[in-house]
Amino acid sequence: MKAIILAAGVGRRLKTPIPKTLIEVKTGQTFISNILEILRSEGIREIVCVVGYKKELIMEKHPDLLYVYNPRFAFTNTGVSLHLALNSIEPDDLLIINGDVYFRKAAWFNKLITTDANIIAAKKVVCGDEEVKVQLDENGRVVDISKNILPEKAYGEAVGVYKIKKSCFPVLNKFTSLLNDDDFYEKAFSLMIENGEEFRLLDIDSSFCIEVDFPEDLEILKKKA
Repeated sequence: MKAIILAAGVGRRLKTPIPKTLIEVKTGQTFISNILEILRSEGIREIVCVVGYKKELIMEKHPDLLYVYNPRFAFTNTGVSLHLALNSIEPDDLLIINGDVYFRKAAWFNKLITTDANIIAAKKVVCGDEEVKVQLDENGRVVDISKNILPEKAYGEAVGVYKIKKSCFPVLNKFTSLLNDDDFYEKAFSLMIENGEEFRLLDIDSSFCIEVDFPEDLEILKKKA
């Protein structure tokens, strides 16, 4: 199993002078150091980090990772970054984790790793327009994942942690190649679903997990981390 951490963005809404993934959440711990600690505790050693904004800061702090540079990080979204990463590695079971997600090691993460399926980790919350939302049909099957899902139709929020099984690696690579520069990579998941690939929802229940997009998110995280 391999893991991809997406950490190329500028983080304009936080107005941070360093890459968002290097923000200290609590003493001695950043977003990326927390993710790496959890991955390594599960025996995952092949880790790719997509960098862009002030990439040297991340690379100097964590020199043991495989790095992929998105030279157009200021003008492209996560779809481009993921496609670059996919083209840098051989097919395998794959974890995709946003570099601005903080979560604690919990049973749900082990289940995500060990289940032979494409998996979207999500939490059942009331969503707004900004969240990447998951929609289910009447039988509980995932039928879409997107920011554009109407909040009233959403099961809840995707937390930015995903599993793609090895057999679907080429399919994901194909659909990320079709994305526009401003697309989030979750659009590729949506296209996969439209073309018959199955995704399972894994509810993280009450486990703490937060993706930090705004200053108020960071304040909440620092109080709870």
